[in-house]
Amino acid sequence: MGALGCHGGLPLDSSSDASYTDFLVETVKASLVRRASRERPIRPVFHYTSPHAFAQIIRERKIWLTNAAYLNDPNELRYGSELIGRVLNERLESYSTLADLMERRFLERLAERVGRHVSFKPWYTVSFSMVANRLSQWRAYCPDGGFALGLDGKAFADAFSDHFAVVGPVCYDESDQRERVSKLVDQLCDDRQSLREKYSAVPDEVFEEQCLADSVNTLVEEILFIKVPAFAEEEEWRLGLHAAVAEETIRFRSRNELLVPYVELELPAKDDRLPLDSVWIGPLGDQQLLKHASVLVLSSTGYEKPEKLIHSAGFEIRRC
Repeated sequence: MGALGCHGGLPLDSSSDASYTDFLVETVKASLVRRASRERPIRPVFHYTSPHAFAQIIRERKIWLTNAAYLNDPNELRYGSELIGRVLNERLESYSTLADLMERRFLERLAERVGRHVSFKPWYTVSFSMVANRLSQWRAYCPDGGFALGLDGKAFADAFSDHFAVVGPVCYDESDQRERVSKLVDQLCDDRQSLREKYSAVPDEVFEEQCLADSVNTLVEEILFIKVPAFAEEEEWRLGLHAAVAEETIRFRSRNELLVPYVELELPAKDDRLPLDSVWIGPLGDQQLLKHASVLVLSSTGYEKPEKLIHSAGFEIRRC
């Protein structure tokens, strides 16, 4: 690189360049700490899915993550983006002194970029529930019959702890959502201030741009785990992958009038078997045949005593 480096379009001398590298490393570490603070499942998580998808997941040990803009809730991402925008604007209104000027400019740019970033439809995600056998879930996600595939929660989350994917619970209560976002914004502002004091050799524009990019990523990730309160009974956990990574292997499937983008992600497996906790048979369809078929799927892929993993819903419904 010689005597001069270039970052963000601005030249740095050799001493500044070293400071910039250290600064980058520290911002990455801070981002990983924030991600690691997200709650992790200690109980099984359940994925409701169709009979075909159930067999495919068991055989191939892969799951589909769909672009969040194409999910059942038309407010996906928009609701969380708007809530974060309100929290940021309320904080901006509280600033009144000249000392707040730099932070105010930072938060104004942050609010604008978070809103703009969401318009890019940046997340691919798949849903799980903490509930194994709920009628509303069967009706919503298995309208033509299906299964709830239960995975060991800890093994599932641990498998993605050092992965680009992120795992966490969905928050439905608005007061809890606002509190979570407010704490994140406080942390981002505190980190920015401490880093500015520590890395004073890094030029202002370079420093602000990197802090802004890191903060946008943090808040955009949080949007994935904020959902309209009406969906609270789903008790949802999500596995998400950002489009910057996901779209390297993007695929498409048709659904109704749409062409839906999705990606495949490998699930954790040991000896070619998923960390299965249980398999629940949905209440629609011939229960005996469904149990027979699910035993065959599991036994043909190496699961021992599969009948012990399989449970019936305990009630039946008819197709309307």
